[in-house]
Amino acid sequence: MKNIELEKQAIQMITEFYKNNFDPLFSMLDDDVLWIGPRKEHIIRTKKSLMEFFQTTSQDTFSDIGPITIYEVKMGSGIWEIILEFNVFTYFQSRETHVHHQRWQMSCKLYSKNKSGQDADKKYKIYVIHYSNALNTELGTEAKMLSDSAKDAIHVLSSAVPSHKIFIPGINSNDYYVPLNNILFIESTNGGRHSLVHTSTSILTCKYKLNDFLTQNPEVFLRPHSGYLVNPAFVKKISRFHLTLIDDIKIPIPEKKYTHFKKELNQWMQKNM
Repeated sequence: MKNIELEKQAIQMITEFYKNNFDPLFSMLDDDVLWIGPRKEHIIRTKKSLMEFFQTTSQDTFSDIGPITIYEVKMGSGIWEIILEFNVFTYFQSRETHVHHQRWQMSCKLYSKNKSGQDADKKYKIYVIHYSNALNTELGTEAKMLSDSAKDAIHVLSSAVPSHKIFIPGINSNDYYVPLNNILFIESTNGGRHSLVHTSTSILTCKYKLNDFLTQNPEVFLRPHSGYLVNPAFVKKISRFHLTLIDDIKIPIPEKKYTHFKKELNQWMQKNM
């Protein structure tokens, strides 16, 4: 069972949080919320104390987040556990970029009455938040530095492609909310019934066909081949008869389609770059 309303609130809250806009978070907090962060001192009780903490914390970095995976468990009537899992890209003034794999676990309850006991609009409130940085066991550290090509790709896409997230239904009961400017290309699979979404950090298997993505986002993707959609902002060069994306990823172009697609790609570049 899924709670789409709660998913949408959580996605909007976490997206704004990493833009240093904490208001959506504050609006979802129960007055007696318990906040457990990744550091020893990050155990904070009550909404008032948490608001004071964030309002006095210096923000000297810029962050962005990658695709979000959501897990949900219904614990009882109007009570849900929701877990958000995603990568956080942090940009420092020194021009370094770090990536953390982060998990937020939130205990939520649906309230239908106000403090006076009167009926009110139904709202989900968070009474426990626990977020942590997953340890990268290969590196032995919770953060790793991105390669120059990965950083360049993220910055190019941030300026050239809309950054709002799209909903992607996974075939493994997980749903994803992926920023458009993180998608490199999409590949048809399972005889065209499903798709593999290749992002800058992962590969997601989803129920959508290529036509579903193209119909919903006609200004974002181009189709060089019946089995592929590409995000043109990631294209490094076009040759006979293939595209080269970042990290030397090659996408085939049929000979009969090459001239038309090259013209289509040039038009997109002139309009957006």
